Amino acid sequence: MMLNYFGTDGIRGPIGGNLVNPLFAARLGAAVGNWAKRSCSGQSLVLIGRDTRPSGPELVAGLTSGFVSQGLDVRTLGILPTPALALATIRESACLGVMVTASHNPALDNGFKLFDHFGHKLSSEDEGIIESLFPEAVPQSVKTPKDISNSLDPYLEHLAAVIPENSLAGWSIALDTAHGGTAQASRIALERLGSKVEQIGDASGNQLINDGVGSEHPERLSSLVREADCRLGIAHDGDGDRVIFCDENGGIVEGDQILGIFALDAYRRGVNGSSTLVTTIYANRGLDHGLSEQGIAVDRTDVGDRCVAARMREINAPVGGEPSGHLILSEWSPAGDGPLAALNLVRIMIESELPLSELKKCVTLFPSFSGAFAVNEKPPLEELENLQEQLRKQEQSLSYGGRVFVRYSGTEPKIRLLVEDQDEELARKIFAVTEDILRKELKFL
Repeated sequence: MMLNYFGTDGIRGPIGGNLVNPLFAARLGAAVGNWAKRSCSGQSLVLIGRDTRPSGPELVAGLTSGFVSQGLDVRTLGILPTPALALATIRESACLGVMVTASHNPALDNGFKLFDHFGHKLSSEDEGIIESLFPEAVPQSVKTPKDISNSLDPYLEHLAAVIPENSLAGWSIALDTAHGGTAQASRIALERLGSKVEQIGDASGNQLINDGVGSEHPERLSSLVREADCRLGIAHDGDGDRVIFCDENGGIVEGDQILGIFALDAYRRGVNGSSTLVTTIYANRGLDHGLSEQGIAVDRTDVGDRCVAARMREINAPVGGEPSGHLILSEWSPAGDGPLAALNLVRIMIESELPLSELKKCVTLFPSFSGAFAVNEKPPLEELENLQEQLRKQEQSLSYGGRVFVRYSGTEPKIRLLVEDQDEELARKIFAVTEDILRKELKFL
């Protein structure tokens, strides 16, 4: 379903653009508020959180005016991770949670992520209904409500339940919080468990969110792990629903391998439904081969963590996620949660008495090459017949099981390319050729 405003993960765009400004936020609040009243009869509370982007407060004010125009009660939680908002929506029996964030996007972007009263991201069908409810007139502005104090405390208590107190005494962990929403929560959670924390991207000054730090730039974390002799490296994106890891040698661990670690952990603990891992069509096919030998099937969905979460609920699977770092552990939370996933990885390291460099060997991935390239326009790929023919020829050049995967980003003006094959040199060659084909057909920026 093609929508006018919503992408694969809420609404995002440049600050001051058509979709990210206070007037649009007010209209969005009115439309979402109208939808929420119909979907959650008897509930009127809306929670709003945000990341550290300077544009956040004015967008919160716009949303608030829209919600108030629908007779809803608004409470703001201030700066916190997106998964903390999702859990708060459940805990406070709110009809809706809205996070003002553009996640891993650059600082000049912002946006909106929506959660229903179960802490689930909205379906594309619900987003379509919301778009049909947008008012033409802008609701009258109101004063922004004050942030609820200590809004992080319940989330920190939730994280503290993952492993026993003082479990990390003697540990040193490198932490990159992208100058974003996890800057306090992740550090506090790790320190309360006894770890020494070497932190970058701590949002302590006027630094820009995601600017050379965070999950999109793990090379800085890798260097810090080696320099500070840390046992583990953890990098979040701007709003904390993604996480990337480095092992004790500074090696950046593939997200597919992390998914394998969590799937095997749940299976070995006998968690109900753990014979299936849910991930996306983008995930490495080495996962299927490695996990099938252990008795675990891989169930694939379209790209997007909400697609993964929905499928997990359908088949009662406890572990799912995307190689990009969205990790959903439904024993603990219905939403992707970077800090929660990090603590669970630490738990597995403690229980197995293995470093991450050994744990990641549980799955052998197929060699793959991937990239994201900026484009000015996004013509439908299926309508570009010449491009489709060339892509088919490249895929036919790969060995059995190899693939060429091309898609537009649902959150940025980019096209993503993945080439995967058991023959590394062949995959490298086809990636280079396919990149050149895309560059000519789509005119990269």
